[in-house]
Amino acid sequence: MVLPTGWILVWDLDETLVSGWPNTPIVNPTAVKILELADKARAAGRVEAIFLLTNNSDKDYINAAIVQLPPFDNVMDSTHRSRTKLPSIGNYNGNVSKSLSDVVQLFAEIGVSVAKDDIKNRVLFFDNYPDHVMKDEIAKAHYIHITPDFKAGSVKKDLTRWNYVRKLLGDSKRVTRKRSDHGKRSDPGKRSRRNNLHR
Repeated sequence: MVLPTGWILVWDLDETLVSGWPNTPIVNPTAVKILELADKARAAGRVEAIFLLTNNSDKDYINAAIVQLPPFDNVMDSTHRSRTKLPSIGNYNGNVSKSLSDVVQLFAEIGVSVAKDDIKNRVLFFDNYPDHVMKDEIAKAHYIHITPDFKAGSVKKDLTRWNYVRKLLGDSKRVTRKRSDHGKRSDPGKRSRRNNLHR
């Protein structure tokens, strides 16, 4: 396959795309709009891949979430055979790492061979946690910290740099920084079933 050249969007799940675990997941409507924009940007060559990289291990919950979201090219949870755990130091406390190695593996599973150096300048990483390993592997501006954590029904002002992402994806429409539409549910019937959860 041709070596990818567009943006690579890598998304966390909990308190980034959805909230509600361990109950019914409720989607983040602003994040969904960015996903939809990224899916459309493929046609213009601006986006190469959209991945889900989650530290959640509840496969039923993950599946219930992804059927409400635009399609991902690949999905990796914390139980995936390639994931490794960091030592219990610093802020990680033994949590499963999120790194460019995971992104390389996500590509490999869809038949694309890449090296970290091939992709490090094109990864946009979305996570509510501010200090994953990925932070030291990609451009600082490309680590999109979800601020504050997404929680359905929250009235806190959304400080996430959505407009920066929109600009990178070729869209000039600005996101209104509010959370008044949190808690609305997507229609699963309108979402692609291309999402593929690796068990």
